[in-house]
Amino acid sequence: MKITLLGHSGFLVELYGINLIFDYFTDAENVLARPGFGAKPAVFFASHAHRDHFNRQIFRHAEPGRVFYMLGSGIHPGQRQDAAILDKGQGAEALGVKVRAYGSTDEGVSFLAQTGGTSIFHAGDLNDWYWEDESTKEELLHDEQWFLAEIAPLEDARPDIAFIPADARLGPHALRGPMHFVGTLKPARVALMHLSGGNHLPNEFRQALAREGLSCEVLELVKPGDTITV
Repeated sequence: MKITLLGHSGFLVELYGINLIFDYFTDAENVLARPGFGAKPAVFFASHAHRDHFNRQIFRHAEPGRVFYMLGSGIHPGQRQDAAILDKGQGAEALGVKVRAYGSTDEGVSFLAQTGGTSIFHAGDLNDWYWEDESTKEELLHDEQWFLAEIAPLEDARPDIAFIPADARLGPHALRGPMHFVGTLKPARVALMHLSGGNHLPNEFRQALAREGLSCEVLELVKPGDTITV
Protein backbone atom coordinates (compact mmCIF):
# COMPACT_ATOMS: atom_id res chain seq x y z
CA MET A 1 0.00 0.00 0.00
CA LYS A 2 1.44 3.36 -1.09
CA ILE A 3 0.00 6.50 0.50
CA THR A 4 0.52 10.04 -0.76
CA LEU A 5 -0.71 13.27 0.82
CA LEU A 6 -2.45 15.44 -1.76
CA GLY A 7 -3.08 18.26 0.73
CA HIS A 8 -5.06 19.04 3.90
CA SER A 9 -7.23 15.91 4.31
CA GLY A 10 -6.75 14.55 0.80
CA PHE A 11 -4.88 11.30 0.17
CA LEU A 12 -4.16 8.90 -2.66
CA VAL A 13 -3.97 5.28 -1.51
CA GLU A 14 -2.54 2.96 -4.15
CA LEU A 15 -3.45 -0.68 -3.70
CA TYR A 16 -2.95 -3.67 -5.93
CA GLY A 17 -5.41 -3.22 -8.79
CA ILE A 18 -7.13 -0.04 -7.56
CA ASN A 19 -6.57 3.56 -6.41
CA LEU A 20 -8.55 5.15 -3.59
CA ILE A 21 -8.68 8.95 -3.40
CA PHE A 22 -10.02 10.55 -0.23
CA ASP A 23 -11.30 14.13 0.18
CA TYR A 24 -9.45 15.64 -2.76
CA PHE A 25 -9.72 19.40 -3.07
CA THR A 26 -6.19 20.33 -4.09
CA ASP A 27 -3.18 18.58 -5.57
CA ALA A 28 -0.31 21.08 -5.54
CA GLU A 29 2.25 18.44 -6.52
CA ASN A 30 0.11 17.12 -9.40
CA VAL A 31 0.16 13.61 -7.97
CA LEU A 32 -2.97 12.56 -9.85
CA ALA A 33 -1.53 13.88 -13.11
CA ARG A 34 1.53 11.63 -12.98
CA PRO A 35 1.90 8.93 -15.65
CA GLY A 36 0.28 5.69 -14.63
CA PHE A 37 -2.42 7.06 -12.34
CA GLY A 38 -5.18 6.24 -14.81
CA ALA A 39 -3.91 2.72 -15.43
CA LYS A 40 -5.97 1.33 -12.52
CA PRO A 41 -9.64 1.77 -11.60
CA ALA A 42 -10.27 4.51 -9.05
CA VAL A 43 -12.77 5.16 -6.27
CA PHE A 44 -13.08 8.78 -5.14
CA PHE A 45 -14.40 9.56 -1.66
CA ALA A 46 -15.75 12.93 -0.53
CA SER A 47 -16.89 13.05 3.09
CA HIS A 48 -18.74 16.38 2.86
CA ALA A 49 -19.14 19.48 0.75
CA HIS A 50 -16.76 21.85 2.55
CA ARG A 51 -14.45 23.34 -0.06
CA ASP A 52 -11.35 22.02 1.72
CA HIS A 53 -12.66 18.45 1.39
CA PHE A 54 -14.47 18.40 -1.95
CA ASN A 55 -13.71 19.66 -5.45
CA ARG A 56 -16.04 18.96 -8.35
CA GLN A 57 -12.99 18.34 -10.53
CA ILE A 58 -13.11 14.75 -9.34
CA PHE A 59 -16.02 14.22 -11.74
CA ARG A 60 -13.72 14.95 -14.67
CA HIS A 61 -12.03 11.63 -14.05
CA ALA A 62 -14.60 9.97 -16.25
CA GLU A 63 -13.71 6.47 -17.35
CA PRO A 64 -16.94 4.46 -17.54
CA GLY A 65 -16.64 1.24 -15.60
CA ARG A 66 -13.28 2.27 -14.12
CA VAL A 67 -14.26 5.03 -11.72
CA PHE A 68 -16.81 5.34 -8.91
CA TYR A 69 -17.68 8.05 -6.40
CA MET A 70 -18.57 7.51 -2.75
CA LEU A 71 -20.10 10.76 -1.53
CA GLY A 72 -21.29 11.99 1.83
CA SER A 73 -24.81 13.34 2.08
CA GLY A 74 -25.01 16.93 0.93
CA ILE A 75 -22.92 16.38 -2.19
CA HIS A 76 -24.90 16.25 -5.41
CA PRO A 77 -23.32 14.46 -8.39
CA GLY A 78 -26.05 15.39 -10.86
CA GLN A 79 -27.31 12.56 -13.03
CA ARG A 80 -24.22 10.36 -12.66
CA GLN A 81 -24.84 6.62 -12.48
CA ASP A 82 -21.37 5.92 -11.08
CA ALA A 83 -21.91 7.52 -7.66
CA ALA A 84 -23.41 6.55 -4.31
CA ILE A 85 -24.60 9.16 -1.80
CA LEU A 86 -24.18 7.78 1.71
CA ASP A 87 -25.55 8.91 5.02
CA LYS A 88 -24.47 7.60 8.39
CA GLY A 89 -25.12 3.86 8.63
CA GLN A 90 -25.43 3.31 4.89
CA GLY A 91 -23.12 1.24 2.71
CA ALA A 92 -22.24 0.60 -0.90
CA GLU A 93 -19.91 -1.57 -2.95
CA ALA A 94 -18.23 -0.84 -6.27
CA LEU A 95 -15.10 -1.95 -8.15
CA GLY A 96 -14.35 -4.49 -5.44
CA VAL A 97 -14.41 -1.87 -2.64
CA LYS A 98 -16.91 -2.26 0.17
CA VAL A 99 -17.75 1.01 1.95
CA ARG A 100 -19.73 1.93 5.02
CA ALA A 101 -20.44 5.46 6.19
CA TYR A 102 -20.10 6.42 9.83
CA GLY A 103 -20.91 9.64 11.64
CA SER A 104 -19.21 13.00 11.92
CA THR A 105 -19.03 15.82 14.44
CA ASP A 106 -19.32 18.30 11.58
CA GLU A 107 -20.98 17.98 8.18
CA GLY A 108 -21.22 14.77 6.18
CA VAL A 109 -19.81 11.40 7.14
CA SER A 110 -16.68 9.37 7.73
CA PHE A 111 -15.81 6.29 5.66
CA LEU A 112 -14.60 2.76 6.31
CA ALA A 113 -13.40 1.17 3.07
CA GLN A 114 -12.44 -2.48 2.74
CA THR A 115 -10.84 -4.16 -0.25
CA GLY A 116 -8.45 -7.05 -0.79
CA GLY A 117 -8.17 -7.71 2.93
CA THR A 118 -7.19 -4.09 3.69
CA SER A 119 -9.33 -1.84 5.90
CA ILE A 120 -9.01 1.96 5.66
CA PHE A 121 -10.83 4.59 7.72
CA HIS A 122 -11.05 8.23 6.68
CA ALA A 123 -12.60 10.44 9.33
CA GLY A 124 -13.52 13.45 7.22
CA ASP A 125 -14.18 16.10 9.88
CA LEU A 126 -14.97 13.60 12.64
CA ASN A 127 -12.96 14.87 15.60
CA ASP A 128 -13.15 16.07 19.18
CA TRP A 129 -13.27 19.75 18.24
CA TYR A 130 -12.23 21.02 21.66
CA TRP A 131 -12.42 24.79 21.06
CA GLU A 132 -11.64 25.79 24.67
CA ASP A 133 -11.60 29.56 23.98
CA GLU A 134 -14.91 29.52 22.14
CA SER A 135 -17.07 27.13 24.16
CA THR A 136 -18.53 26.74 27.63
CA LYS A 137 -17.57 23.78 29.81
CA GLU A 138 -20.99 22.29 29.08
CA GLU A 139 -20.46 22.66 25.33
CA LEU A 140 -17.01 21.08 25.53
CA LEU A 141 -18.37 18.12 27.48
CA HIS A 142 -21.26 17.73 25.04
CA ASP A 143 -18.97 17.83 22.01
CA GLU A 144 -16.53 15.31 23.49
CA GLN A 145 -19.33 12.91 24.36
CA TRP A 146 -20.67 13.36 20.84
CA PHE A 147 -17.28 12.42 19.38
CA LEU A 148 -16.96 9.35 21.61
CA ALA A 149 -20.47 8.25 20.63
CA GLU A 150 -19.65 8.57 16.92
CA ILE A 151 -16.49 6.44 17.13
CA ALA A 152 -18.04 3.77 19.40
CA PRO A 153 -19.64 1.82 16.49
CA LEU A 154 -16.15 1.40 15.00
CA GLU A 155 -14.72 -0.48 18.00
CA ASP A 156 -14.66 -3.82 16.17
CA ALA A 157 -13.32 -2.40 12.91
CA ARG A 158 -9.60 -2.25 13.81
CA PRO A 159 -8.60 -0.47 10.58
CA ASP A 160 -5.18 -1.12 9.05
CA ILE A 161 -4.82 2.62 8.61
CA ALA A 162 -6.87 5.57 9.85
CA PHE A 163 -6.73 9.13 8.56
CA ILE A 164 -7.85 11.39 11.41
CA PRO A 165 -7.82 15.17 12.05
CA ALA A 166 -5.40 16.93 14.38
CA ASP A 167 -5.79 20.68 14.02
CA ALA A 168 -3.05 22.95 15.39
CA ARG A 169 -5.62 25.69 16.02
CA LEU A 170 -6.88 23.64 18.97
CA GLY A 171 -3.62 24.44 20.76
CA PRO A 172 -2.93 22.08 23.69
CA HIS A 173 -5.98 20.00 22.70
CA ALA A 174 -4.87 19.33 19.12
CA LEU A 175 -4.21 15.65 19.86
CA ARG A 176 -7.23 15.11 22.10
CA GLY A 177 -9.35 13.46 19.38
CA PRO A 178 -6.56 11.29 17.94
CA MET A 179 -5.62 10.03 21.42
CA HIS A 180 -9.24 9.04 22.11
CA PHE A 181 -9.42 7.43 18.68
CA VAL A 182 -6.33 5.24 19.11
CA GLY A 183 -7.18 4.36 22.69
CA THR A 184 -10.65 3.22 21.68
CA LEU A 185 -10.21 1.70 18.22
CA LYS A 186 -6.60 0.42 18.22
CA PRO A 187 -5.80 1.05 14.54
CA ALA A 188 -2.53 -0.41 13.26
CA ARG A 189 -1.44 2.90 11.68
CA VAL A 190 -2.55 6.53 11.80
CA ALA A 191 -1.91 9.43 9.46
CA LEU A 192 -2.86 12.78 10.95
CA MET A 193 -4.53 15.27 8.61
CA HIS A 194 -6.22 18.69 8.63
CA LEU A 195 -3.07 19.92 10.41
CA SER A 196 -3.60 23.67 9.81
CA GLY A 197 0.12 24.29 9.99
CA GLY A 198 0.78 21.68 12.66
CA ASN A 199 3.58 19.81 10.89
CA HIS A 200 5.03 19.04 14.33
CA LEU A 201 1.93 17.15 15.42
CA PRO A 202 2.80 13.65 14.09
CA ASN A 203 5.99 13.57 16.15
CA GLU A 204 4.20 14.89 19.24
CA PHE A 205 1.48 12.31 18.71
CA ARG A 206 4.07 9.53 18.54
CA GLN A 207 5.51 10.70 21.86
CA ALA A 208 2.07 11.01 23.48
CA LEU A 209 1.15 7.47 22.44
CA ALA A 210 4.39 6.13 23.90
CA ARG A 211 3.71 7.89 27.22
CA GLU A 212 0.28 6.24 27.37
CA GLY A 213 1.62 2.83 26.36
CA LEU A 214 -0.47 2.77 23.19
CA SER A 215 0.91 0.85 20.22
CA CYS A 216 0.22 2.48 16.86
CA GLU A 217 2.47 3.41 13.95
CA VAL A 218 2.26 7.13 13.14
CA LEU A 219 2.88 7.96 9.49
CA GLU A 220 4.83 11.14 8.72
CA LEU A 221 2.82 12.80 5.94
CA VAL A 222 2.81 16.57 6.39
CA LYS A 223 3.66 18.19 3.06
CA PRO A 224 1.74 17.73 -0.22
CA GLY A 225 3.47 15.03 -2.19
CA ASP A 226 4.85 13.22 0.87
CA THR A 227 4.65 9.48 0.19
CA ILE A 228 5.10 6.38 2.29
CA THR A 229 4.78 2.66 1.53
CA VAL A 230 3.44 0.34 4.23
